[in-house]
Amino acid sequence: MAELIGTKMISDGKTARQLFEEVMANPARRKFGFGEKLAIVNVDVQQAYTRTDLFKTAYETDPRQIEYINTISRLARQRGMPVVWSRVAYKADAGDAGVWGTRTDTEDSLQNIKYGSERHAFDPRCEI
Repeated sequence: MAELIGTKMISDGKTARQLFEEVMANPARRKFGFGEKLAIVNVDVQQAYTRTDLFKTAYETDPRQIEYINTISRLARQRGMPVVWSRVAYKADAGDAGVWGTRTDTEDSLQNIKYGSERHAFDPRCEI
């Protein structure tokens, strides 16, 4: 048998709740939680995923999805909460794409979302 490289999944019969309670009960565990301030993080609201009229990688979960994102973001800002917008893009040679750069290499492939491209641009309906 070959030497195991990495991790092997084991099961001890405990539920996720039981494991969580054990972790929380450990006096040596550093405390963690939800932090002290809420933030809204809007991820990948970029044309590659929102502009169904331009890109076949785009999809619509709800016709008003960006309106909802804008409303939540506006309400958060009014209450002093940070609003963060993130999106994905890769270098021209896709050297930073990791495994995503090995799956396919078509016009619509993830690693072909390049900085400054139309696919990389935030949807113009977003109120950033």
